[in-house]
Amino acid sequence: MEPGILKNQKILSSPIVSGINLPVLNLRIPGIGLPERGDIVIIRPVNRESIPWYITVLDPVVRFFTLQKKTLLSGNNKPWNNQIAVKRIIGLPGDEIKLVNYHFYIKPEGEKEFIPEEQITDKKYEIIFPVNSVNDTSTVPFFGNMEELMLTENNYFVANDNRQMQYDSRLYGPVSSDLIIGEVFLSYFPGFSLK
Repeated sequence: MEPGILKNQKILSSPIVSGINLPVLNLRIPGIGLPERGDIVIIRPVNRESIPWYITVLDPVVRFFTLQKKTLLSGNNKPWNNQIAVKRIIGLPGDEIKLVNYHFYIKPEGEKEFIPEEQITDKKYEIIFPVNSVNDTSTVPFFGNMEELMLTENNYFVANDNRQMQYDSRLYGPVSSDLIIGEVFLSYFPGFSLK
């Protein structure tokens, strides 16, 4: 997620906005709002295997009290172990999105034209573009172009601030709201910033 979140930087997030899943009761407690364009969120990996409910409930507590050094989700207690991902929301339900030379263009629901990502959000953030992106005309998924994609109800398009990193919605498609664990509101050590 560099430059939005630096490598090895510590972050704090909250599920208050996105809501909380209670797998035991097969219930989701709604959040106080909806994720917004430009928010940095923590998501579960799209291809996540089934994990017992009690592990899902206890793991955040273990991570908190061990300062993210231990987790119940990996057998070897390596920190994080790719059990979550940090991404930026750039597309909301009802949006139409396309990618041209690593630049996202968004047509919000009800609009007639595509608007560059940088102009449609109130949140300011830095984006890293590949050096050779100017002449890239390929539509292969690992390049900088993507056909238009319509986001359906309850789906969000997430991307890395570093557009060279492909493991985001360009590769695995839109993310449903139940995969959004929480919104990042603070990053610290090294550095300190409110998100």
